[in-house]
This record gives sequence, structure tokens and C-alpha cells, in this order.
Amino acid sequence: MRSVVLYDFWRSSASYRVRIALNLAGIDYEAVAVDLRTGDQKSMSHLARNPQGLVPVLEIDGLRLTQSLAIIDYLDQARGLGLLPSDPAGRAQAMALAQSIAVDVQPVCNLSVAQYATNLRDGAVGMPGDWMRHFIRPGLLAF
Repeated sequence: MRSVVLYDFWRSSASYRVRIALNLAGIDYEAVAVDLRTGDQKSMSHLARNPQGLVPVLEIDGLRLTQSLAIIDYLDQARGLGLLPSDPAGRAQAMALAQSIAVDVQPVCNLSVAQYATNLRDGAVGMPGDWMRHFIRPGLLAF
């Protein structure tokens, strides 16, 4: 059996999602840190794993998977975890909730996005905290 390797960063919410699924599945894995604060995600070795320069990246079953929700869906189906409802309507509702966080709220609150917004505002006071609250609160209330 091939080893399972997860390239992640401890502060990455997308990586948290995948670690939770791996642990629920009881899958032993080697965690390899990709330090987003120092720019490791833009290294040639990591870009070879994921041209987007993002984490997580999961190597499992001879595959290299990216995007947390796709990884979790793979684990759910390949390992029969039952993380999502089996009926199409329930599954769609659960995926909509997951995507509301992973697609709508979380990306605009990534450190790189918040820092870029701060730079656009010439280092405005309150950035990126105000920026993140602007998106996180309504997103979570809608959730």
C-alpha cells in the first residue's frame, strides 16, 4: 500500500477540512508543511504538485488531489464514509452549505487576499480585520 501524504498548512481552513475527513476515515497520513507565511506554496516543488500554489494537496491511491471539497468527496466515496447524505436532495443541500463557506466566505478572507486589499487601501487602519468581518459575519449568518 502506498503511503498517504498531505501537503498542508496548520492555519489553512481548507487543510483543516481535509485533516478532519482523513481522521474520520482513520487514514494514517504523513503531513508535509507548506508554510504559506514564507511563500512555500510558490516554490517550484509545490507548484509541480499544485499549479495553483494552494494547499491542501493529498497524495492517495496513486492520485494527487487538490481542492478540499473535491478531496473530501473522493474520501467519502472511495472509503464509504457516509459524510454526505445519500439522497440527491440532501446531498445537494449539504454541498451548498459546504460551498457557501469554501467558495464564498473563505476565499475572500484568505491571508493573501486580505493583505492585497490592505495594500490597495495604502495600509488602511482596521484592515484586514474589518475586511474579514465584512465577509465572514454575513456569510455565517446566511449559513
